[in-house]
Amino acid sequence: VFPFPEVAITGPDALHLRAELARRYMPVGLVLGGTDRSDLPLLKDKALPGSMIFVCLEKTCQAPVPTVAEAIAQLP
Repeated sequence: VFPFPEVAITGPDALHLRAELARRYMPVGLVLGGTDRSDLPLLKDKALPGSMIFVCLEKTCQAPVPTVAEAIAQLP
């Protein structure tokens, strides 16, 4: 019934961005990421130069953004 966002955070600042995103209340959803490449389906092929946040809904990711504020704007 409700959208279930999946958020992938990649790059050297992934842990910092994750901590910043955690300050926002998100009752449902999945957030994962890391500073290295990964073969997990949500993270595969998402290693770009710098740190990026990918907000995905129904298996489709929106354009990656570098800030938490921009990622929050993409959340439903």
